Amino acid sequence: MKMKKIFSNICMLALMTVAGVTFVSCEKDYKPVSGQFTMNVEASMPSDGGTKQLTLDGTGLHATWAAGEQVKVYKGSNPLGTLTPQNISNDGRSCRLSGTLTGTIAVDDELTLKFNENPNYSSQDGTLAYIAAHCDYAVATVTVSGISGGNIRTAAAANFVNQQAIVKFTLKNTSDAAISVTPLKVSDGTHTYTVTPTSATSDIYVAIPGFSGQTVSMVATAGGTNYDYIKSDVSFSNGQYYEITVKMNQVLAMASATTCSVGKVIATDSKLYSHVRTAELAGATASGIVAYVGTAGSVEEGNSTYKGIAISLGEIADPSNKFYCSNHADCNGEGYSFSDALNLKNGIAATTLAVSNNASHSNSHHAAVNSRNYSTARPAGASEWSLPSLGQWNMIAKGLTESNTDLSTTPNSTFSYANIRSKVAAAGGWGFTWSMYWSTTQCAGFENAEKYNWVANFGNGSGNVNAQIKDNSINHYNIFIRPFFAF
Repeated sequence: MKMKKIFSNICMLALMTVAGVTFVSCEKDYKPVSGQFTMNVEASMPSDGGTKQLTLDGTGLHATWAAGEQVKVYKGSNPLGTLTPQNISNDGRSCRLSGTLTGTIAVDDELTLKFNENPNYSSQDGTLAYIAAHCDYAVATVTVSGISGGNIRTAAAANFVNQQAIVKFTLKNTSDAAISVTPLKVSDGTHTYTVTPTSATSDIYVAIPGFSGQTVSMVATAGGTNYDYIKSDVSFSNGQYYEITVKMNQVLAMASATTCSVGKVIATDSKLYSHVRTAELAGATASGIVAYVGTAGSVEEGNSTYKGIAISLGEIADPSNKFYCSNHADCNGEGYSFSDALNLKNGIAATTLAVSNNASHSNSHHAAVNSRNYSTARPAGASEWSLPSLGQWNMIAKGLTESNTDLSTTPNSTFSYANIRSKVAAAGGWGFTWSMYWSTTQCAGFENAEKYNWVANFGNGSGNVNAQIKDNSINHYNIFIRPFFAF
């Protein structure tokens, strides 16, 4: 073990005589000293944000010391005492921190100085004054260089670093018009900050502890209209000031959905959000992702209400990997040739679980049962969860890829699994793998066609329609289920 000794100019006296000359040798071992100490240390504010008073000069955010503020001093986790600003400079940016400390201190000890160590970030009012009073947490460290006569000296000044970024959000709509909001919620995926201005405003200041590479989501209300916003790979650094213009998307009612709504999230409050996270931030549960919007009655034959299709956030893989019938005869119904099946829209369950047209419900119809029993809550006015028909799969595939081309038995690069899942992933959903997906529609037009159902096949680089045997004796390891509801 190494023993470290620190020497001073005058320590322990010893007389030595060399060639008739007497020398005084002085040495002292600096050991921890217990008691009460006086500490004075020069201190400066961070360059972009800081303590107590925050003001803008049009280019940056400035912080100043104020008389009466308190800075707590710690050695490790042990509190030693409090310092207060003295001799504050004319511009307020620097001062001398002075006060009395009590404890055990030694040379080379590192002391931590904390200003406003218990900030309240969760509830803010959007002003610099509130941030200065309640959210401004700053830290500095100094090293003890000497102890003499009860006074502590430090090796350098205390340069404080804020433990949060300060962000000025200027809020606009997608038409670039300012929107005055109250309240605004901001989330970094781990913490949520609720900002409630005393009066509606488009310029809001928020103190946010720094983070790197996170997804930021925001929701706001402006004059009774809801807005949301989401952006990935965002970083805020502690001690920095940011000015950011955010163009927020208007949150529409489900009934107002248009083709531009494809890729939006439908939530249990019957509204359309940009992402699963913004729906949750607004206090709603994400139900599904809009995959198709047409006109009333366009998603089911004989129905004059439903105009859109929302698919589940994820897909279902039965643990047995045997998705369909215990025997193909159990779910026989009317068969359809490919051209007829492509136009068939009978996949919506009403009082029974249709597996193929005119087939009655049976618990052995795993694909239909698993779709019907999908557990995620749906918005009011939507249909039951159902298994898509081939015609509905065609609408889903075309909607998600923004294509005018129909699915075909011939592979088409437009319908690769990567293209299909692009909008789903962007909305916070998952799945659409290199795989096939069951439809409700039974095949016709070829030998033993009644044993087969049409499936949508989204492959690596292309997608098409295939016929797959329904018999449960076949291990359907690569055929998935994607429920939908109509709205």
